[in-house]
Amino acid sequence: MDLELEGGTADLVLTGIDDWWKLAALVIPDPDAPLPPVRVHAATAEPVWWTDGTYDVVAAIANSGDTDAEVTVEVAVPDGWTSEPVTATVPAGTEQDVAVPVTAGPEPAIERLPLTVRAGGTELETGRLVEVVAAPDPARAALALDAGPDAESVVPGYAALTPESDWDADRGYGWNGARPDARDRRNTDLLRRDLVVATTERTLDLAIPAGPQRVWVLTGDPLTDSAITVVSEHGAELGRSGPATLPSRAMTWFSFDLDGGPEGRIASLALTGSGLNKMWRIAALAVLPQ
Repeated sequence: MDLELEGGTADLVLTGIDDWWKLAALVIPDPDAPLPPVRVHAATAEPVWWTDGTYDVVAAIANSGDTDAEVTVEVAVPDGWTSEPVTATVPAGTEQDVAVPVTAGPEPAIERLPLTVRAGGTELETGRLVEVVAAPDPARAALALDAGPDAESVVPGYAALTPESDWDADRGYGWNGARPDARDRRNTDLLRRDLVVATTERTLDLAIPAGPQRVWVLTGDPLTDSAITVVSEHGAELGRSGPATLPSRAMTWFSFDLDGGPEGRIASLALTGSGLNKMWRIAALAVLPQ
């Protein structure tokens, strides 16, 4: 929000309506301060990546100076990911996109990638973040499902898992028995914005190919805190989202192993929730060979 204040000392009173008030940052600009000639206007990337895929993190660099500027953009990446700094010349009086290739790691993850931008050896900015979710590549998956209330907001390459997705042998997945509910938060990317949910046990049947397979599940909630999601088969727990409930807007991937045997089989996965209101959540699910 923007506020207009008169000069001098201002006593700001912060209150909330029916809830906590929250302050993430407060900036008071100096209208007389000179702008640096080279500035970072934005940093962007496609929000959903495939594991092991290479994508560009793009920094928009403006040069309002009288001379060309040599700009270097670096993206810090976690272990298992790779990236190299990129140096480009931004002509005087122009704005230019500098694209830095980043290769995601082999496992699904949600990462906030910090940028450092230098011009002429001087650090202009550090710490600007670009958040991406690295998801299993559907080309390598036996099943790649994007969950939600309908098929309107499904990541390309994934199939829709909705409350109406009853078991279908040809499709290779579906609900066995009672259906879950769904939520669409409409506040983030296609993969994370919507979910299938329930506060009691539901059974999801999956066609598991022959041999050892790994199942990845994306859970959490882009709007509110969420209970622990637990996956079991025949009463034995296979995996859970973690040791504790997730805070508001936090999401995470977790995985477990299944063996399809010599000819493949149908796995009946029991989905339950623990903690809070016991609402389990699934935003996406993928089955990949080990």
